Amino acid sequence: MQRLHEKIYIGGRWVQAQGPGWIEVENPATEEIIGRIPEAGIADGDLAIAAADEAFRHGPWPRMPMAERTEVLQRVADGIIARSAELDALYVLDQGGVASVAPHMSAIAAKIAQDFVSRGRDISLEPSYRSSGLGRAIVLREPVGPVVAIVPWNAPLIVTVTKAMPALLAGCPVIVKVSPETPLVSFVLAEIFAAAGLPEGVMSLLPGGRELGQHLVAHPAVRHVSFTGSTAAGQSVMRSAADNMTRLTLELGGKSSAIV
Repeated sequence: MQRLHEKIYIGGRWVQAQGPGWIEVENPATEEIIGRIPEAGIADGDLAIAAADEAFRHGPWPRMPMAERTEVLQRVADGIIARSAELDALYVLDQGGVASVAPHMSAIAAKIAQDFVSRGRDISLEPSYRSSGLGRAIVLREPVGPVVAIVPWNAPLIVTVTKAMPALLAGCPVIVKVSPETPLVSFVLAEIFAAAGLPEGVMSLLPGGRELGQHLVAHPAVRHVSFTGSTAAGQSVMRSAADNMTRLTLELGGKSSAIV
């Protein structure tokens, strides 16, 4: 049974993609086509960034008390648990993952989400003060702005949760650039985020290729980029972000084996 998605999730809404065409999703274990989804393009990236920037500047999420944000994100953690069977099935079909490992992947993702929620309940957004021999400093905890999270093919569920949850907890809108090789889990996650009650503009998930990722990274409205991928691609991300002095978190290298 093929999974057909006709729209993509931008700023909390399901919209028609303006990208170059369609992505046919293949089960790498059988080479069977198991899904067909729209490919997000540059125009979709601009729309997601505009929505995130508007949500950051004028929306309620960055100004919401931490207790209210954690309530919303608790519903995300609960949603991952509630839909774990579906997420496990996609791990097998979309990634060619081992069925016996699949429940561990969704359980880890749920645990990570819950850990961030629990951590958020212990964080105060009130200014704190530190003194030293040089004087007294005020420490503020504030969201930096729109965050782009670029997710690899080999662990889309866990890596998306690991990147998105702390950024959302901090009050930042998030744009996830989804790998075109394993995109199906992102549609379930979009439904989970939507059901949790995130305000408009706060979350986008864009299935697309390298050109889209490069455009998002270089955009001046993006204030933090979290990238997981190869060292060569990470070097390119760093160069693109340098012009805007965009904050970077890079997880680089390569460890996933392939059987040819």
